[in-house]
Amino acid sequence: MKVVKTVGQFIIEKPAGFPFVKGELSRFLREIGIAAKIVNREISKA
Repeated sequence: MKVVKTVGQFIIEKPAGFPFVKGELSRFLREIGIAAKIVNREISKA
């Protein structure tokens, strides 16, 4: 079975490959994830 990872999980697991990544990007990725969940919820209601 194929394991699916989020971009955030990938970056956290490979931090040495992303020296430019700081807390701002992590926060941004979390916010995008929350927004996607909200959109999904609203679409499911329709």
